[in-house]
Amino acid sequence: MGKFTSAIKEECPRCTKGDLFLYKDHLPFSGKPFKMHKYCPECGLKYEKEPGFFYGSMFVSYALNVALFVAILLVYLFFFREHYGWIHFAVVYLVATLLMTGFIFRWSRSLWLTMLTKYEPEKRDERHLEIIKTEGNIGK
Repeated sequence: MGKFTSAIKEECPRCTKGDLFLYKDHLPFSGKPFKMHKYCPECGLKYEKEPGFFYGSMFVSYALNVALFVAILLVYLFFFREHYGWIHFAVVYLVATLLMTGFIFRWSRSLWLTMLTKYEPEKRDERHLEIIKTEGNIGK
């Protein structure tokens, strides 16, 4: 449960101390939720292992969107179907999807990275920590 918790908290999967993202803001309108660190500020883990590494997180994002759809659909079917038409369901789902974009983007990247990274809290990459000091730590 520790790796899953660090993924939801958006922490480094190797040391569980460093942040994955520059800002804690999840609202998609500011652009802030999409800025990631290049390396873990604590252990130096390079987050994007190779170009296109996070393309796989699109599958996690899809699964999270399906889960959101099913959750809203079930609430609609069990509680609101008698009072509101399907167009209300569609509008609520679209608004929820827009508001959850930041969460879904961040959690999908965090879960993807956590699934593919071994937990090694004692390991540090000194070369990457030096790069952080000289070049900065802002990724894509």
